[in-house]
Amino acid sequence: MTDQAEFELGLVMAGAISAGAYTAGVMDFMIEALDSYYAARERADWSGPRHRVKIPVLAGASAGGMTSAISAVHFMHDLAHQRPGHDTASPKSNQLYNSWVREIDIKKLLGTSDVEKRRALVSALDSTALWDIASSALVVDGERRKRPWVGDPLALFLTVANLRGVPYGFQLFGAGSSDTYGMTNHMDDMRFAVTWDADTPPGFLPLSPADCPGGNWPTLARAALATGAFPIGLAPQILTRKGGDYFNRHDMRDPAFGNPSPDTYDFLCVDGGLMNNEPLELARRHLSGGGRVRNPREGEAAQRAVIMIDPFPNKLEFDPEADNDDRLRTILPKMFGALVDQARFKPEELELAEQSDVYSRFMISPSRRDADGRQAEYAIASATLGGFGGFFEESFRRHDYLLGRKNCRSFLRRYLVLPEINPLFAEMTADQRKAWYVREHNGEKRMVRDSNGNLHPALPIIPLTEDLAASEEIPASEAPKPERVDMDRIRDQVRRRIKALGEIAIDEELRPVLNGVLRFAGKMVLRWSLEKKLTEKVMTKIAAGLAPLRDPARRAEDDGP
Repeated sequence: MTDQAEFELGLVMAGAISAGAYTAGVMDFMIEALDSYYAARERADWSGPRHRVKIPVLAGASAGGMTSAISAVHFMHDLAHQRPGHDTASPKSNQLYNSWVREIDIKKLLGTSDVEKRRALVSALDSTALWDIASSALVVDGERRKRPWVGDPLALFLTVANLRGVPYGFQLFGAGSSDTYGMTNHMDDMRFAVTWDADTPPGFLPLSPADCPGGNWPTLARAALATGAFPIGLAPQILTRKGGDYFNRHDMRDPAFGNPSPDTYDFLCVDGGLMNNEPLELARRHLSGGGRVRNPREGEAAQRAVIMIDPFPNKLEFDPEADNDDRLRTILPKMFGALVDQARFKPEELELAEQSDVYSRFMISPSRRDADGRQAEYAIASATLGGFGGFFEESFRRHDYLLGRKNCRSFLRRYLVLPEINPLFAEMTADQRKAWYVREHNGEKRMVRDSNGNLHPALPIIPLTEDLAASEEIPASEAPKPERVDMDRIRDQVRRRIKALGEIAIDEELRPVLNGVLRFAGKMVLRWSLEKKLTEKVMTKIAAGLAPLRDPARRAEDDGP
């Protein structure tokens, strides 16, 4: 039997804020499953599938971009997997867990180091600790290893909102005019390629495994901070790249930088999820080999697919009552929200994932049932407080990480499948297929449709070895522990943060319009009134946001994707 049949997967990691812990858990199990499958293929007693699976591209936005970057590091190093009741000894043995569960915390984000060092109002939260976390994530224990299921090169896309923009010009004013009609693109991305032996694709910054954590890897860390620079909440980042990186990107034309184009292009940027929170198209185009080339969708022909990992899939919400409040204070946030929603409006990319007969797009999202067997309102603890809830307690993040592992196992076991008529399984015998048919919960064969609507037994794209196929339960001891949140300590930190931001705003930002007397008066009002009122308002919101987690009846779902 040959083992030349191959299926390619592009992993797309959506924005998640503190729920990056969930995405990291998904990646933990994904790496373990592929390592285990490839090790099994080498055993003499292995009688299962022998097709190859390869991941040639990762694409991420915001927290998903950060997790993509850390995953790229661990793709070339060993990974000490996290399981319920088990904690890795060394932080460097699992930077997915260390970065997203151990290191990031509200205590660091409520510090005042940023304003003390720079004396400028940059962001609501202190971002100084994030660079330490990002740079330390590049340092991993263990020998480097070239995994057979990782593409060479491995393409890495991190979306960013480019506040400077890239200009494009169109000659619309007639042949005799020197004027150019201009448009500016702000939906940008940073492109990297981890290469062992392969050439680096044009427009990609090369990342050599031998150089890590040096070489171009710190640029990856900086780009990871940029894609996660949540607007207003976290500090924006300045990135530098070659101006030539933008050429040959779009089917229409090259950018209109002028002649000559800049050798270096600096730009200020914020969270990539602001404009491209689910970069499916970047991964799809890379997989297909070209923007207008379509990946086969039919079950009998599919050979490539993108998997979107989305901790916060947008739930359909529509208020039947129109909110026509036209005051300026309501118009501004509504306008900002509308711009973000429109930038993210890509129905043609997502509608394929919902069709049961399309096998080129899949999605993993959180799923958990409560003690009564009902779908939990908050499948992940990090969903509270607008996605910031996970930052308040390590047990929240650990639970979500373990749920990510659990959901990934269920997804690979039951949902990442193809009809048995797909050429990927052509060399499996009838007995082998029977042994590896995907089963429903009741033990019946899972049947899936081809492009003609005919039903066929399903077989897995990533076969789970026996030791990984068994359910990985999350015990009650691993449930989120909201009682551990030290509200008094947080209140003190919030007060000090508000005080520091207020004083910087008065002393520096408002200096051009306030004289010394007014600045002094402003600080007195801040100290004796605003500081306390704003602190209590913030704490009220925090308490209300964490309230849903105080229900002790929580248990993980066994069958959710």
